[in-house]
Order: sequence, then C-alpha cells, then structure tokens
Amino acid sequence: MTADQCTFQSYTAAVHLTVAYKASETHTRSSRVVVQPHVSVKSPYGKVEAGVGEICFEAGRESTFETSFSSEERILAPLLVGSTIKWRFDPPNVLNAVRDFLFGNLYLFAVCNYHGDICGSISVRPSDITFFDPSRRPYGRKRSILMLCKLWIARRKVFCVRGITLQFREATL
Repeated sequence: MTADQCTFQSYTAAVHLTVAYKASETHTRSSRVVVQPHVSVKSPYGKVEAGVGEICFEAGRESTFETSFSSEERILAPLLVGSTIKWRFDPPNVLNAVRDFLFGNLYLFAVCNYHGDICGSISVRPSDITFFDPSRRPYGRKRSILMLCKLWIARRKVFCVRGITLQFREATL
C-alpha cells in the first residue's frame, strides 16, 4: 500500500509461528564373513567329499545423529519504508499447520494520518500460486509448476502477472 503525504499510525503487525525442528539420521553398517573349508576328490573308484564345518564372523555398527532446535518463523512480515508499507506472506509448508493461514484468512489494515490530499494505491501481487488437492492439502512445488504449464498450454489465464492495483483519491464536492 502506498499513500502519498501520509504517516502510518498503525498497521497489521508481523505474525510469528513458533517451531521446533528435529531431524534424525541413522547409518547402519554390517558385514558378515563365512569360512567353510570343503575338499572334493574324484577318482576312478568314486568321489569323496569332506567338510569340517564353517566359521562365521559378523560385525555391525549403527550410528544415530540427531539435530534439534527451536525458533520463530515469520509468516507475515511487514516492511514500512516512507509512505509505503508492504506485507510479505509466507504460509507454512507443513500439511496440518495453522489452518487459518493455509485457507487465506488474513486481514491486513493500515491507519494513516494524511498531511494533504488523500490519495494513494493498493496493490496485490501474488508471488507463488499453490494448487490444492481434494482434501485441501497443498500440492508440492513441482506439481504446481506442472499444473501452471498445463493451464498455460491450454491457454487458460490463471492470474495477472502484474497483480491488481487500485488507485484511490478523496472525492471533492
């Protein structure tokens, strides 16, 4: 949102999501050696075979590495520069995280003090298009790109690249 000759009093603040990441990796190495002496003799009188059994050696090792940390991620990040405020919205990628954000229930507001004519513009520019399956879970990035390509080949317009911009000005009587 850009508002000419204005000072922002308040606006939608950043939204944080507290996360606790935990990743573990297990490596297993095992080896087995079997020694089985065996003698076989063939002569005109017959065939003789003899074995003394077997000796087996086994060894193995398993290593587990675990990393974990907690932090806060910004889902909504406001950036105020002069008479312009921009919000960046990054929904979580986890399938069941914060349903309100995944369904787009996000309300933005800005309260301004004008020092002259009331005018400006509001722009909405989608940066990522996400497709959802029938159970309302987002498809992966590769599948979303393939779906966009398929729609483009079918000559279906999905979104306006420049977004939507609304210009506003105070009406004078």
